[in-house]
Amino acid sequence: AGRPLPAAALQCPDGAPPPCRTTSSIGGRVPSLALNDRTWLVLPFENTTHAADAELIRQASVSQLYGELSRWEGVRVVSDDRVADLLQQLSAAQRERPGLESARAMARRVGAGRVVLGGYVAAGGRANITVKVYDTRSGQELRVVRERLGGFLSAAALDSLGASFGRLARAILDVPEGSGGAGGAGVGTSSIAAYRAYVSGVDALNRIALDSATARFERAVRLDSNFALPRLQLRRLTNDTTAARVHLEAAIRLAANLPPGARALVDGLAAQQRNDRPGLCLAANQVVGADSADAEGWALLSACYRDLQVVVENGRPRLRGD
Repeated sequence: AGRPLPAAALQCPDGAPPPCRTTSSIGGRVPSLALNDRTWLVLPFENTTHAADAELIRQASVSQLYGELSRWEGVRVVSDDRVADLLQQLSAAQRERPGLESARAMARRVGAGRVVLGGYVAAGGRANITVKVYDTRSGQELRVVRERLGGFLSAAALDSLGASFGRLARAILDVPEGSGGAGGAGVGTSSIAAYRAYVSGVDALNRIALDSATARFERAVRLDSNFALPRLQLRRLTNDTTAARVHLEAAIRLAANLPPGARALVDGLAAQQRNDRPGLCLAANQVVGADSADAEGWALLSACYRDLQVVVENGRPRLRGD
């Protein structure tokens, strides 16, 4: 049997399993979720001047802010995979520059009480970034944050990018400088070329261009074999069970370099590999709890409940997977 398709290919745009129902717009007939002010929807930043050498900022904006915002206790951020699903329901022009009303409609679909829209002007290896935070219910602008990013074409670009998005995240949440979040790892590689290959692979994966995505993730690994994120993606895309195992083992070894959501997924896969059912169930519930549209999380949860071992609680036997 071949490897399963990636999660993005196994669900409808609204996160439901196939068969998919159609809607006339992003607001459509799909029910909205109750809005939670601690849930954030970040949309890709607009490359205002269409500077080709600054596309990395747009490509990285959602995943970078997802990672940085998620480090703070009590903050839930809609994953970049789910954001890509929502954007696919817009026209090409709207995907390039989603307006506030489209953003609010998408936020209602996933229960996000806060929306983050951003844009930047880039020239000469520098970029001026402006980010606006909106209340989903009212559309009211809550905060405007500005950041100047320098040297994004240099060898130190990733350090600069990570530091800038870290400052943006603190300002978006109105967290004073020096306050303690979860801190920790950045993008997981020091190779600008590897990171460029990875984000372009994510773009291809979001378009379901699987061959192109695989080639770009493989390039990222060739450039930096210790880069965990493309390893995790390649495990999903390959039909070679041996290669999938190699990529998974590498992702497990390098899990500390992954964002929280991906790390929980890897923890679950590692527990499944060593037949640790309690660990598998714990991790699977964390993945699904963070994103109820995560297909791989549901697959792990299903594996958790296939545990037929008999245990005794309060003097009565039951199946551990019950």
